[in-house]
This record gives sequence, structure tokens and C-alpha cells, in this order.
Amino acid sequence: MDRHTCRRVIIRTLFQIDFGKLAEITDEQLDSMITYAIDPTIEATMPINWEDYECNSENLTYIKERINDIIQKHEEIDKIISSTLQNYSLERLNYVDRAIIRLAVDELLQGALAKDIIINEALELTREYSNLDDDKQVKFNNRLLDNISQGINNE
Repeated sequence: MDRHTCRRVIIRTLFQIDFGKLAEITDEQLDSMITYAIDPTIEATMPINWEDYECNSENLTYIKERINDIIQKHEEIDKIISSTLQNYSLERLNYVDRAIIRLAVDELLQGALAKDIIINEALELTREYSNLDDDKQVKFNNRLLDNISQGINNE
């Protein structure tokens, strides 16, 4: 499983957490959500062989670390997003775009990857999950993430 696919799983899991309005989740719940994000046809009670999905322990660790980091930094990440939105509120963003933006902001805060790579990954996920073939959402997310990255770099 490549990093792009891992990010898809993270986005799907963050969507579940946000849509379910879950303030806290257990490790078991997180495992169940990740399982569902990888393969919605599997029942949560069934044991999963992660290798069947090309998800090795390194991938699973990366996925869980990103999700847990975003949950822990949830208020900080949302504050950064909210302060950058103009004439718009965080709640107006759809669940999928909130998940994509939150992941990108978390990666920008970490500083492990170049901002262009992070933004391009977020825009690819936007094209896959929330763009309506008019590129308006891609342009919106691009402008938002560019402004956020400039603010993070200036700190």
C-alpha cells in the first residue's frame, strides 16, 4: 500500500469520526473504522488479515499515527483552518473536505514533507472524493491550503 492509498484510508476514517461526531474513540473502534475504510464489505467483528490488503505493519502504524495525531491536535488544526477561511466557516465545509484539509494541515505542521507535495496530495484526494467536475472545490482547497501553508511557514 502506497502513501496515497494510506491517505485515502485516513480520509475515510476521519470522515467516519467527524460524521459520527465522536469526541473520543477507543483503539478497538479505531481498528474497526480503519477496517471499514479499507474494505466496507467486511463486518467489524470479522478478523482482518491486513496483508490481504497490502497493508503491512508500517502502513498501519502510519495510518494510526496520523489519525491519532489529528485527533489530539483537533482544536489546533481547526483553529488554523477557521482563522484562514474568509467569509466561510469550518462547519460549511463538507465532511470529506474537512477530513482532507485536516490531514493536510497536520502534515504541514509536522514539516516532514515539502508543502507542495502535501498540497498536491490533498488536491488529488479532493479530485477523487469531492470535486464535481468543475474544479471549484479543487481551486477552493488549493487556495485555502496555500494560505494555511504560508501562515504556518511565517510562524
